[in-house]
Amino acid sequence: MGGLNLQFIKSGLNWNKFLSLFVLLHVLFAITLGRLFAFAPDEAGYLYTFNNMYGSGSDPNPQYSSGWISVPKIFLWIAYLPAKTINILGVPDYLSIRILSIILASLSLYLLMRVLKEVIGPYGFTRNALFLSFLIPSVFLWTSVALRESFIFLEISMFLIGLHYLMQGRNNLSVPLLFLALMH
Repeated sequence: MGGLNLQFIKSGLNWNKFLSLFVLLHVLFAITLGRLFAFAPDEAGYLYTFNNMYGSGSDPNPQYSSGWISVPKIFLWIAYLPAKTINILGVPDYLSIRILSIILASLSLYLLMRVLKEVIGPYGFTRNALFLSFLIPSVFLWTSVALRESFIFLEISMFLIGLHYLMQGRNNLSVPLLFLALMH
């Protein structure tokens, strides 16, 4: 039993290294980009939406120039709240929403890895394959900049995990995950 607990702790520490590396790489890339939107021109529209979503801006439909055109404002107020909090603390607007994107992508990766460990076990190949799939250049870019892909990845992850728990009869976990995944 002691060897099993030690293996579990060691596996957890290795996973935290993966997740820490994932976050660090994304944050460094997001900071390095600065206000450059050449790799993701749509990001400027998402930034405009973020900057005009809160308060009494003159634009009655600030999400018009982004991919959030048909999303209710209340959803965006809640979804962007962590980024707004980071922005109020002094982080530039573009970096605030990029950090939110990185947090959501990291949460997606964490949730998927957790369920993968339940289903398959703590095998290195599957963990590494999932981790590497999040480092594919286009996925890495989408989850480092302020596009809506991180929100989509999180919704898909929550839906798949909720479905997995539903099939296991674990309704206390499945219902909230499925509800959150299908809200958008």
